[in-house]
Amino acid sequence: MHLVWNTNWDDDVVMKLGDPIEQLINDCWAVGPVRQYEIRLKLRGLLPNHQALSIQEIINITPRRFLNMMPGRGEIHDIWEVGEILKTQGTVLEEFCPFTQNLHTNPRRAVLGDRFIPTGVEVRSREFVDDFYTSLVSELVGGPVAVRIPVYSSYFDLAYEDFVYNPTYGEIVNDGYSRDGHVLLATANGQLDGLNVLHCQDSQGLNWGHGGFITVAAHLVSDFFSIGVE
Repeated sequence: MHLVWNTNWDDDVVMKLGDPIEQLINDCWAVGPVRQYEIRLKLRGLLPNHQALSIQEIINITPRRFLNMMPGRGEIHDIWEVGEILKTQGTVLEEFCPFTQNLHTNPRRAVLGDRFIPTGVEVRSREFVDDFYTSLVSELVGGPVAVRIPVYSSYFDLAYEDFVYNPTYGEIVNDGYSRDGHVLLATANGQLDGLNVLHCQDSQGLNWGHGGFITVAAHLVSDFFSIGVE
């Protein structure tokens, strides 16, 4: 197998974002787009590398009716909602709203610190975007991109070994899968024996895949975030 990377932000992600998040609840929908926005600010010199944007603030200001509030859950019912929340309300620095991964019943919006609000946020879906992969690659040229993929049983094997996540036909037909999908931060695109693939920082900690990064078949991506930065 011969893997060739084209656009590659892996080193920038490690230097500017640090270790991958280890999610304790199903909050990847907040982790991915906030990390995308954060690194794009840093790539443009608009945020120092030692500072971080608050993921918890996005979790807190998301209306509870949009979330699964059962203990240990936390997934969002509609990924487009987080795009609208980030676009209209933004977030603050991590120091003003630390990442606890708590699903508070009545959370408060942070009152201290400046708010960071993107110039625009759009969730682009394969269903509605012509030449979806080309559009995704174009977005990746400007920096890492939060993408959503389906979760089948082989995904969980990444806890034990590093391989290209590309579920078999039998797996897709016979498995139940997460209807809400899973959001990753795509950091590179390339080809492996003719297959378009993405290298992604996951949110399952350092012991997942290879140092917290995994490789996925690009055709699995159903949606990606486009986030504007001044």
